[in-house]
Amino acid sequence: MAALILAKMWFNDITLVDRDEVEDHNVASQFYQESQLETTKVDALQENIAMFTWVSAKVFDTFWTPENADQFEA
Repeated sequence: MAALILAKMWFNDITLVDRDEVEDHNVASQFYQESQLETTKVDALQENIAMFTWVSAKVFDTFWTPENADQFEA
């Protein structure tokens, strides 16, 4: 949700990093849609950002670790 708020505030360089999938309990509390169940959270959030803003977020379907952190730098 924070990424969507930042996109609506005209931040246009957003990187999403997460490996989790959208589950039932995420729909009401985290602004996902039922049609997004079982998709990755980063893909669903990228879709939601594009639906409400002109921002195109970069997506990494993985967990952030100190060992892979350099791959997310601009």
